[in-house]
Amino acid sequence: MPGRFRLVLFSCFIVGLTVLATLAQTQEVDITGYYSGDGTFKEGDFVRITRSGQVYQYLQRYPAGDWIGVAIRDGNNLSIAWQRADGANLGVSVFKIEPGEKGPTLVGGWAAYPGGGIAKDTLKWSRKLD
Repeated sequence: MPGRFRLVLFSCFIVGLTVLATLAQTQEVDITGYYSGDGTFKEGDFVRITRSGQVYQYLQRYPAGDWIGVAIRDGNNLSIAWQRADGANLGVSVFKIEPGEKGPTLVGGWAAYPGGGIAKDTLKWSRKLD
């Protein structure tokens, strides 16, 4: 009996570790908050990402205007459709969510309508939502 008990106990331990490892892998990093660009943002410029259910909202504030958008997340990928608030500019951004020093870093690029190329972009997490 003692040998069988050890085998059952060991098996339960292994199953428990497997369950914990699976839970840790499926837990998503919270990407909501304020972001700054990689050297392109000036004082007062920011990106804010909020969440409502499974959908994310995007706001980018520049002196030239605000860009608003909607985003969906697939694991460590974030895709954003955006336009300038006055409708003058339309585009998409695609980011990979990576660990950063203070919080998540979004690394990817964007393209504006009618096209012409993809610009690289990096957003660094700066602080939590108010």
